[in-house]
Amino acid sequence: MDKSVYLHGISAYDDLYNPRYTNRLLEDILKSEALLSFNKQISKYGKNRYRERDGRIGFNGVDYISLCDYEKRYERFPDRRHYNSFHAYILYSLAIIFPKDKLSVITPELICIDDELDFFIEMARCGLSKTKRYSDMADEVQVKDIIPLSLMSGVTIPLDKLDRIFYTSSMYLDIALKEIDKLATLLLKYGYDIPIYDIKSTESLLDITNVKRLVKEYHKKWRL
Repeated sequence: MDKSVYLHGISAYDDLYNPRYTNRLLEDILKSEALLSFNKQISKYGKNRYRERDGRIGFNGVDYISLCDYEKRYERFPDRRHYNSFHAYILYSLAIIFPKDKLSVITPELICIDDELDFFIEMARCGLSKTKRYSDMADEVQVKDIIPLSLMSGVTIPLDKLDRIFYTSSMYLDIALKEIDKLATLLLKYGYDIPIYDIKSTESLLDITNVKRLVKEYHKKWRL
């Protein structure tokens, strides 16, 4: 996988990857032929098409799309270990890849909100700003309104999250191959013949040799 890319995670909820639900969201995005900001989704569909919002407004507000700058994936506030968009939204979800040279992005001003009681209020205020963009994640960039999927160069998934403690290695491999095939078939259905990568190793999952080796490695780590 090329390292000079931006990533947009979908269906990223904690340390959980649900392929069936994620693929439904991805299909909605593929039908739209673009990533859309919240307001653009409302304008086009009358509702948020891709994700159920919990009432909170993030630093990207309602007019901007958040992306992870992959080359900054190790950057964070000094006192916040593993707190950035890569660890929060990319490692546990399906992510869409965009080459850096294809997008014009805004790098937000980094801020740290220490008051937990006012955190979501302040985040919403910053997200709705009409003059500046803000974030508390050092690897986040933003794009206004829309990103055409014609710029998409691939997708990543967390292959290790397909394993479960009660799976045998052969069960894990069988599930992994089936899910990769479903994803590849879905992408091809909408005309996207693009690579699928494992986010941790960045290796191609369309190469069955890679899948077998990675499954063996990840399964062994689960058992340690």
